[in-house]
Amino acid sequence: MFSFITPKSLGTFKDPCGICYDNFKVGDVVRHHISSNLDHMHPIHVECPNMSGLYSNAQCPTCRSPYLSAREQKEVDLKKICDKNPSDVNFSKINKGEFGLSELLELRKNEIYKEAATLYINSRLNDYPVSFLQQLREEPDFKSDATQLIRNRISQGMLSYGELQDLRGIPDFQQEMRDSTRIG
Repeated sequence: MFSFITPKSLGTFKDPCGICYDNFKVGDVVRHHISSNLDHMHPIHVECPNMSGLYSNAQCPTCRSPYLSAREQKEVDLKKICDKNPSDVNFSKINKGEFGLSELLELRKNEIYKEAATLYINSRLNDYPVSFLQQLREEPDFKSDATQLIRNRISQGMLSYGELQDLRGIPDFQQEMRDSTRIG
């Protein structure tokens, strides 16, 4: 799981980076390592693993315990929620990924399914095409993450010409669009 440190979120990072031991600051990109037994989470700078020959992707750099990826963590959380309601068909369908994005967004309007549908969408954000991410930007719970994913895809040159054209008039992406045309 990745996050971008904002002035508001800075106070939640009590420990320094588990690799370089620098304190986190506004603007840092942080990766959260969640242990496989789900008992802790240690943050690191996203660029630090590339600079450390001692780092292993299979374990937490702070305590060396195995950890789950963010997607695996969300899937575990989703399974726990769905297992509490074994007779409810909608929970089963959410857990199995049988709903499309529009159906999941509609289910989120029902308080009973909101948490499960939100977890499923969050666990699949990286898989969604830009058109779906644009749709998710309309939802307050997803706006920040969806916007950042689109920005990352622009800066990494991962969008088709058509996707870039679709984003051309959106003010949130103008800087990344200018930067990507200078690079490419």
